[in-house]
Amino acid sequence: MEGGKKLPDSAVVPLSNLYLQNGQVDQAIAVLETFLTGQPDHIEGRKELGKLYQYAQRPMDYLANLEILHRLDPTIDVLQQLAHLYSFNADITKETKILEEMLRRYPEHASGYRDLARLLMSGGDYGRAVEVLLALKKRIPRGLDPDTMQMIVYALLTLGRKEDALAEARSWLTWQRDNHSLSVVTEMMLQGGSPELAWVWVEELRRLMPDSLEVVLQWGRVAVRTKREAVAWSVLEGYFRKGRLPVVGVALLSELAIGMGHYGMA
Repeated sequence: MEGGKKLPDSAVVPLSNLYLQNGQVDQAIAVLETFLTGQPDHIEGRKELGKLYQYAQRPMDYLANLEILHRLDPTIDVLQQLAHLYSFNADITKETKILEEMLRRYPEHASGYRDLARLLMSGGDYGRAVEVLLALKKRIPRGLDPDTMQMIVYALLTLGRKEDALAEARSWLTWQRDNHSLSVVTEMMLQGGSPELAWVWVEELRRLMPDSLEVVLQWGRVAVRTKREAVAWSVLEGYFRKGRLPVVGVALLSELAIGMGHYGMA
């Protein structure tokens, strides 16, 4: 640069790095900014400048540079960073567009589907969220993870598609049977569906997992909610007499005893 000579392209990044190593971040940035004024589409220069903006804690400059990089080289890393920044800035419109683009360009990237579905659900677009999650399901050979399964069941229940929600929950059981997730789905069926829908669900769980005490307790609670106290009593009392009923189950049995007038058992 001295004597009016133009710095060779190959020397720009090394010079910038030299300034950075000496703690001269502003000078390092100036070198790259000057270079990019003449060559604004230089991808490597943009990437280096982005790192320096981060070091200098200049978030708006970092975002502006990242948006240029997005135009030049929309890698998955660039798209993820943009989505994160738009989320941080509560720019829902831009975040949605970026996540939609991520799915088009990188359909194998699972987290993009989940992030977009969460964003759509937060905006009340449950129909589109279901479409996104079903598209994800097709790409996962062994089914959805528990959180994603819960999302799709919740979205379907919110849309009033109770049978579809039940079908998705049943489909998930083919691959996974996590007790906590099963409990969450049971509660969603009760709150967002109906007690009878929840009853169909827990009956299925009990058939598939006859030795699970957690499932028996879920089944018992739903039985009480659906006015099947006598059915619940016979099953839970049997577990109690065998000494297999945990404390929470004993409490449920005591509640049933009082409700049914079996005061000697309460």
